This record gives sequence, structure tokens and C-alpha cells, in this order.
Amino acid sequence: MTKITLFANEACPYCQKVIAALKAHNKEYEFVEIPMDRSQRPATEHNGKTYADLFNDNVSIPKMIIENGEQKKFFDSQDMIDHLENE
Repeated sequence: MTKITLFANEACPYCQKVIAALKAHNKEYEFVEIPMDRSQRPATEHNGKTYADLFNDNVSIPKMIIENGEQKKFFDSQDMIDHLENE
């Protein structure tokens, strides 16, 4: 089973586009709230790892991890949307 984790903030317009795409494609996903304040993002934790560690110190939002036997990380909202549309 595919597991999707979205690291985002509901106030972020790019995040909203990805959320809309996930919903349009009926994808279940885990939502991890990331602060809008960029200075607070690196220390935000998920499953024992910091946001900075998960994404190699790239603290922009949104980010997405898809796990389906292997792990694929997405750093760009349009790449996320394109992936969902081409699945």
C-alpha cells in the first residue's frame, strides 16, 4: 500500500494546490503541519526526525514523501501535482 505524507501549512497557497490535487485524485495522506514561520521549521519533528534532517536542510514548503516499497521525496509543488496526475 502506498503511504503519502504531506508536510505543509494550510495557509500556504502552494500547499493548497497540492492538497487539492490529492483530494481530486482521492488519495489518502498524512498531513504534517509545518509552521509558516521559516525559522521554526527546521526543528519541527516527525517520527523522531527533524524537518531539516528529512529534507537536507531545505525548509521550504510543501514537501511530500511517497512510500511504496521505496521512498520518493518531492521538493516542488508542481512536481507533486504532476506525479499525482500521471500515476
